[in-house]
Amino acid sequence: MRTFEDTIKKNIPDARNRLEKLSEEMTKLLDRISQRENSINVNLNDQGLQYRTQAEDYKTLQQGYQTKNEAVNEMREKFKKINEQFESIQAKIDEYGSNATDSSPIVKIKEAIKNLRAEIAAIDLRSGIVNHTVLNYMRKEKKEQVNLKGKNNNLADHLDELDD
Repeated sequence: MRTFEDTIKKNIPDARNRLEKLSEEMTKLLDRISQRENSINVNLNDQGLQYRTQAEDYKTLQQGYQTKNEAVNEMREKFKKINEQFESIQAKIDEYGSNATDSSPIVKIKEAIKNLRAEIAAIDLRSGIVNHTVLNYMRKEKKEQVNLKGKNNNLADHLDELDD
């Protein structure tokens, strides 16, 4: 055991020097790592801040996009309803326009009115002829009645003369 102890005592100063050198090198490396970390943090701090700002801006833009997208969808629905109403009204206008420009019913009505006027004129003429005929007949009747009365009067006078 003594030999181990002697070997350990003999190797301790050398191991201690090596460990101290290793410790110094590690301290230097840790200092360099800290310095690099600090410089990276300083460099990345601006970029990190910029990233956070951009992330917040992105969230704001995303919310704005959703709001606008909902508004666009609502407007699209309104447009669809208005377009359907427009097409319905357009169809009615086209139907009315085709009926309004189709003048065949008006022409038929005008022809019917002309025919009615011609028939009325013919009926007026016929009624005039019938009226004239009736008046002539009545005049002849009256004349015959007068003649008969005159003959009757003449006959009656004649009979009165015979009685005398």
